[in-house]
Amino acid sequence: MSQPSDPAGAAPAVPDSSDTTDLRSGPEINSALLAVLPLVGRWSGIGYGAKPGTGEQFRYAQRVSFAHDGRPFLSYESRTWLLNPDGSVLRAAFRENGFLRMGTSGTDELELVLATAVGIVEVFTGVAGDNRWELAASGVGFTSSAKQIAGERRLYALTGEQLGYVQELALTQGDYRPHLNATLTRD
Repeated sequence: MSQPSDPAGAAPAVPDSSDTTDLRSGPEINSALLAVLPLVGRWSGIGYGAKPGTGEQFRYAQRVSFAHDGRPFLSYESRTWLLNPDGSVLRAAFRENGFLRMGTSGTDELELVLATAVGIVEVFTGVAGDNRWELAASGVGFTSSAKQIAGERRLYALTGEQLGYVQELALTQGDYRPHLNATLTRD
């Protein structure tokens, strides 16, 4: 495939990313995102979890970002690290990326599409409330090497300057169990 040539012989400039987690800089946030505006930012903190199936407890550090580029969606990224009992990092853990959008049937309807590094892809639907965002997986896909789940539910809630996060997993249809919970602070 041939590439178009620039008459001056210069390569075309690739623009810098205009994604921002700071509402005071970058493009203006799209007015369709007002229900999720409080999520915009970088968040980090410590969480606790239980392994699906075994219930084994663990502690983790998490960094989450919700960014925008002026279009009607937020980009989402989450990275976690397992922690030793003394609080030091044991190793990198779960990682996921996605997009949070407002639904078409109303201003409080949410849609979230996520892809994980462990081979799971999920589509969530949910609702935005008063500093609360509730989501449930409406579709789950897997690579051939991924561990399979039947469903997932998430709740994000803003209380003062802290973002609380709770996740439930179902290994079999409808059997939701607590998996993760964290308290995150805006960076």
